[in-house]
Formats: sequence, C-alpha cells, structure tokens
Amino acid sequence: MEKHYNISDFARRIGRSASTVRRWERDGLLKSKRLSSGHRYFDEDDVRGILGKADEKRLTVVYCRVSSHGQKDDLQSQVSAMKQYCLGAGIAVDEWVQEVGGGMNFKRKQFLSLMDRIAAGDIGRLIVAHKDRLVRFGFDLLDHNKGYTEAFTDSDGDHHGQNFGKVMTDCSDKVSAAGKQRNKLHALEKKHREAGRIAKADRIKKNNLGRKK
Repeated sequence: MEKHYNISDFARRIGRSASTVRRWERDGLLKSKRLSSGHRYFDEDDVRGILGKADEKRLTVVYCRVSSHGQKDDLQSQVSAMKQYCLGAGIAVDEWVQEVGGGMNFKRKQFLSLMDRIAAGDIGRLIVAHKDRLVRFGFDLLDHNKGYTEAFTDSDGDHHGQNFGKVMTDCSDKVSAAGKQRNKLHALEKKHREAGRIAKADRIKKNNLGRKK
C-alpha cells in the first residue's frame, strides 16, 4: 500500500518545516494530491522529487548551546536531555554539535558552519531544544530560508515530543542536586585540611572531587 503523508509528516520526512512546505505549495514549487475526503496528502514520489537520491546522505544534526563557559553544566544537561528525547522519539542522530556563545552573536563558528551545510544540502534536519538555543532573534527568518526541523516548538507553534519539557526539568534538577552535593564535599575537604587532617582531606579530594561527576 502506498504511503501517504499529511503536511506535517511530509515536512518531517524531508527535513523541512511545515511552513516551508506550505510556502512551496503556495509558490507552485510543490503540488499536493487529494483524497476522496478532500484532505491533501503527499507520497513517496513527492519525497523523491524533493530529496532525490541524496535522501540517505542528508544528515540529522542536534545543536546544543549555552552563552558562557560558566554554564558548561547546563550544556551537558541540555545534551543529556536531547539524547533522551531523540532516543524516545526514535530519531537517529548523525552528529552532535555543542557550542558556547551568545545567541545574539551571528558569527559563532559552529552556527555559521551549520547554516552553510544546510544551504549546501548536507544537513536535512537540524534539531534544537528550543528556538533561542539557535538564535535569540530571527529564528523565523532562518526557518524561512533554511527550512530545518526543531525538536521542541517549530515555527508553526507545533510541539514535537510532549515530554521534552519534563526531560529538561529532570536533567536540570539532577545537575543542580549534584552541584549542591559537590559544594558540600568541597566544604568538608576544606574543613579537614584547615584542621590538619591532610590525609582525610586528600582522600575526599581524590575519591570525590578528582573530576567533575
């Protein structure tokens, strides 16, 4: 049986946003078919027409960003949440990109590289936790020109993965709890060292504070 796609499913299939597909249809670049019920649909011929034989070569990339180096714990929390989301959604990710830099800085090295690769057709799907992880302003303009997919909320306001917010909150809570525990251990190590219990302090440092947990 031939597979039919509604506009949202078709957009995900080709790695574009639903708004981009609507624009293509409005501009006459793409023509939908109609079911007997009157609902429009697309099929695999339309997929091949858009992607051609390069479909399997186009990458799915996840982009995670924080504004400063002091937020590296938040960056790892974001990465962990995205991994959990993609696993639960059955999304096969080809590449993970992490970057530290302000969302209003359009000269970020990784950001510019992604935009170039999308324009060249190398990336078919770019997933971010939220619009502001990619840019603080101008997301809709980028979406109009590039036509990528976003994990949490796309330019049409559609949500992908209703549990994503909970995943982010859970990961953030875990990072926060781990940070509080680490601070307690730092205080304990300092207390023993100041009291002259150097061996005890060294053991706490080696076994609990030797690397970031």
